[in-house]
Amino acid sequence: MDKQQLTTYTNELFKLFVLDILQRENITVYKLTKDCNLPKNFIYNKLQNYSIQYVSLNTLYLICKQYNFTFDLLKYIHQLESK
Repeated sequence: MDKQQLTTYTNELFKLFVLDILQRENITVYKLTKDCNLPKNFIYNKLQNYSIQYVSLNTLYLICKQYNFTFDLLKYIHQLESK
């Protein structure tokens, strides 16, 4: 996988993670960004494929810690592959 493909793939995994949290917590993207003190368009840009940068592990940790949620990489890989 080249760098562009890898970035796209990891962003797709992140989208599944965010959608999972939004559904489980029954919250909006706005609330997620506010609770985690993230830039207001960060999640929206990721969900709309506007951002082409990696998501840092620090960001994943911050979100997981805020909602007591586990990032289950294998779960999201299986979901992505089944699409």
